[in-house]
Amino acid sequence: MVPIILFAVGLDSVFIISDAEANQPSYLQDVEIRLAKAFEETGSSILISTSCEAIAFFIGMITAVPALKNLCFVAGMSIIFNYFLLLTVLIPVLAFDNKRIKSGRRDLICCFTKQDKIKPPRK
Repeated sequence: MVPIILFAVGLDSVFIISDAEANQPSYLQDVEIRLAKAFEETGSSILISTSCEAIAFFIGMITAVPALKNLCFVAGMSIIFNYFLLLTVLIPVLAFDNKRIKSGRRDLICCFTKQDKIKPPRK
């Protein structure tokens, strides 16, 4: 149950941040500034929603059922950990991916750049 909850919460935050970054004005070319502006727009709402979800699970620890108490504790702590992973892993990965796109590198084999023109073979 907890992995499904974490996947839904984390994926929602990823979509919110990546959509905000994609909707930045085109005159912002610097990757770090684009991500900073995107996180400036969405950071507070993600913090508030993550806090509310974690608090809701921690309130669920009031129950007398031991299994449910443990589930609520693990889910609340995991949501907080998920938020810190969002800050420390997702943002740098998005910056790295945007730099890869800007330099014209491929998705899976990022060591190679795409060629715009096909060069004729040497004779």
